[in-house]
Amino acid sequence: DGAAISLEVFKLTSSRALEVRVYTLDGRRVWGRDQMVYSGRTTVPWTGADDAGQVVPPGLYICQVRLDADNEGGAATKTQVIAVAY
Repeated sequence: DGAAISLEVFKLTSSRALEVRVYTLDGRRVWGRDQMVYSGRTTVPWTGADDAGQVVPPGLYICQVRLDADNEGGAATKTQVIAVAY
């Protein structure tokens, strides 16, 4: 079991860096993945394990997605809460 972190990316002129991070509610980073993406649908799987491969405890986590964009503002960031239950 796991989560599929999905997003739609539009109008990129070339590949861009995507950062996906999962944090505890107190702000401690649990897991992260970096990859290059193009325009279109992108899905990043998270198995519910931390960076060391250990299963995280049940609870609420913060998922943050950051994409380097073409606009002058730099990067676009989206943050959402994820619930983990077993």
